[in-house]
Amino acid sequence: MPYYSNFDSFSWQFPNWREPTPTSVYVVSDSVLQEIKKDNLKKELVEIDKYIDKYKQAIEQLEAHKLEITKSLPEETSTTE
Repeated sequence: MPYYSNFDSFSWQFPNWREPTPTSVYVVSDSVLQEIKKDNLKKELVEIDKYIDKYKQAIEQLEAHKLEITKSLPEETSTTE
């Protein structure tokens, strides 16, 4: 007859709870670290530029849609009573 405890049924949901995963540690020189940071910043700037372009396109589409709606509105007539 197998033995099962409540703890066993709980721990299967968290497989790394009992055994921590090993972490990798890399030793690099200061100059290499500076290059890595510089490359990461360049990649981040490219991503930011992509987001800016997407937002600009969205703004252009919204402005075009606003213009269409504005054109489709009937002209308001001024009445004085």
